[in-house]
Amino acid sequence: MKTYKEHYEYCRKINPVIGNYYETVYDLTVNNNLFDDYIDENYYDLIEKIRKKIDDKIKRNDNCFRDSHGHAIRVNDWRDIKELYTLTEYFMPVVERDIFGCSAKIEFLHPYRNVPNPISWHHWAFEKSDEADPKAVQSSWKWHYDDCPPEFIKLFIHLNEVTYDNGCLKYIEDENGTIPVLPSYRIAPHMDASQSQEYAASRVPPEVVRKKLDDGGQVVDVIGEPGSYTVHTPNIIHRASCPKPGTEPRDVLFFFIR
Repeated sequence: MKTYKEHYEYCRKINPVIGNYYETVYDLTVNNNLFDDYIDENYYDLIEKIRKKIDDKIKRNDNCFRDSHGHAIRVNDWRDIKELYTLTEYFMPVVERDIFGCSAKIEFLHPYRNVPNPISWHHWAFEKSDEADPKAVQSSWKWHYDDCPPEFIKLFIHLNEVTYDNGCLKYIEDENGTIPVLPSYRIAPHMDASQSQEYAASRVPPEVVRKKLDDGGQVVDVIGEPGSYTVHTPNIIHRASCPKPGTEPRDVLFFFIR
């Protein structure tokens, strides 16, 4: 057993969890209501407590990583926030039952804050991400896919109110309402498939995005109140966006689960 696919099939065989939503993880594109029936007031209390603790770590610069493009701040040391562990009890049973059909593992957790950039705001606001920072080839503000194995999913949860103006996630939807998913060449740890990536550095060229929009596709803005969420395959075409100066930037939790 060497590949992610083999491991997933083995897990479903030895420890099946019967659900009634997705047949397999491969059927997921984007879902923003999967956990609604399991959320209560305690959930929103947890979100507020987590928000305050993440904010405090960022203000104290407590083991925070600032990306080289100045686009985001990531909190690396979150393990002392006990509410994060309680939070997983809301969604992991649903993820296992209704997406994977077997036990699952949180591989990574990244708490992020988007950083306002007055110079770039105009470009990002008018969907000119290819012009805003041409040197930042691997910036998450460029249209991209994560190039994760298909056996991974990504869950993000907003810690504060997210609007079009303060750094929401955006993704591409085709003219028929479907959400394109790009293939990954990652098939196993430390092993890639023989074919190369669909696009270099998994960044989708501006002309590809422009063609989809010209053909009737659209950009979907993922906004919502604190505690709102979206679970999706990491390989949809998406990007972060720049918070408008003067707004409260988006704070978000990113869970990668397999």
